[in-house]
Amino acid sequence: MSLIICRPSTFYWRSIRYCPTEGRKRRFVMAEAVWYGTAAMCCGCGDKWDLKFGRFQRPFGRQWRRKAIKKHRELWKQARTKREAWDWIKDQLGSEAVAA
Repeated sequence: MSLIICRPSTFYWRSIRYCPTEGRKRRFVMAEAVWYGTAAMCCGCGDKWDLKFGRFQRPFGRQWRRKAIKKHRELWKQARTKREAWDWIKDQLGSEAVAA
């Protein structure tokens, strides 16, 4: 019997974006995973979006927003710059990747 678990590496980078939930610009942590696209996490309201398909479903539980905000703010502290994100993507894909 064999088991294969496949999960791409994830790189977190910082961005300032418009938050549709709050209606203003906020700090966002962007989670970049090769082949899976980018997820945006708002450090102000705790919501999370897939840049292609829209907002993720909100969890059903007590204090989910407070926990999400805390997690996103911790990720913000660890996150890198967008330039470092592009360098990471190039390393993951090889030399063919070009920054937009």
